[in-house]
Amino acid sequence: CINEEILELIKNLQQPKYLGTNQDAYRSAHIKELVGRHFDQIFTSCEIGSVKPEPEFYQYIEDQLQLAPSQLILIDDSQSNVTAAKEKGWNAYHFTGNVAALKQFLLKNE
Repeated sequence: CINEEILELIKNLQQPKYLGTNQDAYRSAHIKELVGRHFDQIFTSCEIGSVKPEPEFYQYIEDQLQLAPSQLILIDDSQSNVTAAKEKGWNAYHFTGNVAALKQFLLKNE
């Protein structure tokens, strides 16, 4: 199920957008088909070979994008994934369903 309100928020962001997800190959293909056009790149655990919250997952994305951790933002519904991203130096937000609060976080991190 796609949250249309969040998808609209993503579409309106001016900065590059990347999706990192813990999915198998089948579900990853489905996600790419549904929302791939709204992201500059999609990173999947089945392609990376590690999963969030493992540090290798985040490191892989940093290396591929050639960006410093402080230049990356993770929005995730899992607190353990958010904590791991913060430990790597990423800006991170634990999404619990409050879209207005997410918008405020994104405005502060533009």
